[in-house]
Amino acid sequence: MERRINYIDMAKGYGILAVLIGHLVQSSVLGTFVYSFHLPLFFFISGFLFRPEASFGSFLKHKAKSILLPYFVLGLPVVFFAAYFPLLFSGRWFSLRTFSYALWDNFLAFLIQNRYATLWYLAVLFFCNLVMFFIVAIKSRPAQLVTVLLLFCAAMAYYAFGGGPLPWDVDAVCPAVLFFWLGYRFRQQDRFTVEELSKEKTVKLLFLALFLNILFNVLSLILTGEGLEMYWCSYGFVPFVVLSAVCGIFFVFFLSHVTEWTAISYIGKNSMLYFLWHQAIIYPVLDAVYTMLGVNDYYASPVHFVLIVTTKVLFTCGAMFLLNELLKKTPLRVLLAK
Repeated sequence: MERRINYIDMAKGYGILAVLIGHLVQSSVLGTFVYSFHLPLFFFISGFLFRPEASFGSFLKHKAKSILLPYFVLGLPVVFFAAYFPLLFSGRWFSLRTFSYALWDNFLAFLIQNRYATLWYLAVLFFCNLVMFFIVAIKSRPAQLVTVLLLFCAAMAYYAFGGGPLPWDVDAVCPAVLFFWLGYRFRQQDRFTVEELSKEKTVKLLFLALFLNILFNVLSLILTGEGLEMYWCSYGFVPFVVLSAVCGIFFVFFLSHVTEWTAISYIGKNSMLYFLWHQAIIYPVLDAVYTMLGVNDYYASPVHFVLIVTTKVLFTCGAMFLLNELLKKTPLRVLLAK
């Protein structure tokens, strides 16, 4: 059992690194690769760990504590930061009126939650859990699959007819449930587990999954010019995008099975703070510092690209480690759903 927990922590850790890198290089080839699987990976892992409770009331209470509580208490610093930090560089840092307007705009966006910062992921995750509670109550696996596919197709039809993000990101729940359910079903099956594979076979499957992920993603890009981007409701050529995401998920799972990195496992075990604050708080600070130093041009050269991305990811991981350890040693650990 310990091995299973560790490789899931490793997978979450790699997923966080993918998110950190993806938000820095979104418009690059590397960004296209990362976006093809990084969010589906987290929904898949959440499904893998999903445990329905006897009553919906107790289940709802548990999910409110583990998902909604961090949303609000870790989200409020994001609201204040987003309202005040831009004023520092506009000459209006002392303007209470300007800050009040900015604070109200951000707080309203926070309450409505229409793709607001990385917090939108928690909104989708919360409703995914609620939907899955009722899906798994359906005893027939084929009926579960049909339900999941109908929800996914409904979302694709909605986007195809011009639909966009809805309050509390409920539009993204339907496609996310597909990956959530796949993770749940993968954990339930008993004929194949990653842990039972030899290292040699796992490495072969790792490269096969990586190849197929890239292949299906490229095919989607060729056919539609788009890959997967759940934030912007982009699903390219849907069959290839889904296959690419699934292959990317198993690439990470196989990679997690053959590697043992304490730092990656730590990030996976403490992923909440890394996920929610990196883009909303740490990156803007680093961008400001790098701009003042005159070294924030990603595409000045390949060397610039590698150095900027690498140093920003390392600085972010270091800052998140310090913040996480500080919170864990105080009553504020409740903010991390600990």
